[in-house]
Amino acid sequence: MNKDSYFNDLGQLIPAAEMADLLGVKPQTLAKWRCTRTDGPVFVKVGRAVLYPERPNADLLAAGLKRGNHGGTPE
Repeated sequence: MNKDSYFNDLGQLIPAAEMADLLGVKPQTLAKWRCTRTDGPVFVKVGRAVLYPERPNADLLAAGLKRGNHGGTPE
């Protein structure tokens, strides 16, 4: 797999604060999960920024949206 196709497979990169909002947790909870959980959301670090790729976390995001944790209406 070449580098371009790998990054295309990740989908949109979601900032930590937005990911926390989508999942209905505090940003501090995501930070704790990054250090202590192996089953938490997939993340990448770009410099000091923590980003969450959309595609590897699709099931987790769908579960969060179904629980009504998002400010909008789930589709």
